[in-house]
Amino acid sequence: MAITATPAKAQITSRMVKQTVVNNTPDGDVTGTNATVYGLDLNNTHSQTAYFKIYDIGAVTYGTDAPDIVIPVAAGQRQVVTVVEGITMTTCVTWAASQGAGTTSGSVLSGGALVAIATVID
Repeated sequence: MAITATPAKAQITSRMVKQTVVNNTPDGDVTGTNATVYGLDLNNTHSQTAYFKIYDIGAVTYGTDAPDIVIPVAAGQRQVVTVVEGITMTTCVTWAASQGAGTTSGSVLSGGALVAIATVID
């Protein structure tokens, strides 16, 4: 599991944040600061629907804290989301994924990977 943040061109502050294996262990504060999310590219190679969850808090109590955003990604599918005006996360961006929708922690995703790439501006 590896998270990388790559700056875009120097004249703008956007960057991509990529996680190669998103699962039901939250990746806390993937942006390192507050940020506005403008795009998500979610690729689900699992054999079941994955629910990608975004939180505006750093230390998520998974299964208890309600996510700010939940995006279902069907088994074996790719979901690309573009948000023209952006979704502002005032604290930070934390994410996780599982077989359970909403606040439910859900079972761990198995038999594949959910890869997430977010385009953000701090």
